Amino acid sequence: MTRHTIELEIGSKTYAELVTLAKSSGLALDVMLLNAARRVVEDADDMAAIADYEKRRAEGTLKTVSLDELSEELGLDD
Repeated sequence: MTRHTIELEIGSKTYAELVTLAKSSGLALDVMLLNAARRVVEDADDMAAIADYEKRRAEGTLKTVSLDELSEELGLDD
């Protein structure tokens, strides 16, 4: 496995807290940081989807269907 180095300037308290969190989670620090970064990106994607939904709803361009209509469209109305 190729290893890469990333420099990150953080204070001693922040570093200690990150190490403590990693240990308590049972994850290596790099894995914990990667997981956190992924969650941040996923949260940003979710927020963008919510903003798009709210915009389309406000504009009146949002199409909604009932569960019955969806079941019928999918051929699940047995």
